[in-house]
Amino acid sequence: MLQKARTLLRQPILNNKLASIKETVTLDGNSLNLEDLSKLGSGHANIKIAEQSWAKLQETRNVVDELSA
Repeated sequence: MLQKARTLLRQPILNNKLASIKETVTLDGNSLNLEDLSKLGSGHANIKIAEQSWAKLQETRNVVDELSA
């Protein structure tokens, strides 16, 4: 029953012109809130990585690579 409810909630609303319009949530490492997380998780928003965050992402990736080597 719970799985069926989850499946129904994740389906886009048909015949709703606004259902096809997606917001863009910019991930900058500081400002993500529950509302934005919900939009991303339900497919109602696209993700954009802030330009200033790419260097931090690369540093983090380097640490992961070093630890896994």
